[in-house]
Amino acid sequence: METMKCPYCECRVLMSQVENDDGTCPECGAPLMGSLIFDATDGGDPYEASTPDDVED
Repeated sequence: METMKCPYCECRVLMSQVENDDGTCPECGAPLMGSLIFDATDGGDPYEASTPDDVED
């Protein structure tokens, strides 16, 4: 079975469990979108604005 590590709670979870939980970590409930799973090249938090201009009012 294929597993992955949740970037938020650091738990190893089965990909099938993530799929069954509608794309969320079964341990902590964090959203595990494809970009977090397969494209984690910069190591930054994709939900964190990098500059004040990135935040919509």
